[in-house]
Amino acid sequence: MVQPQVIGHEVRGGRPAPRDADQPQEVGSPADIIIVAIGQGIGPTDFEQSGIKPGGRYILADDGTHLPDMEGPSRAGTASPAPPR
Repeated sequence: MVQPQVIGHEVRGGRPAPRDADQPQEVGSPADIIIVAIGQGIGPTDFEQSGIKPGGRYILADDGTHLPDMEGPSRAGTASPAPPR
């Protein structure tokens, strides 16, 4: 189960802290593993050890979000470059 959250007004450690959203819990993703990265970029070494190919500050993917040479994994968020404007 996943509890949706939003950024709250309470500050912890100098940053806004999350709080539960006014929504019911949701059924989780069928994924085996979800990696949540928060920050300015990825640490490529850890991904390389798992067979995921980094491309500078991002994870390499095909034209969409799927990782080449791997069945299943995809990238999103700051692991993907911004789309062209």
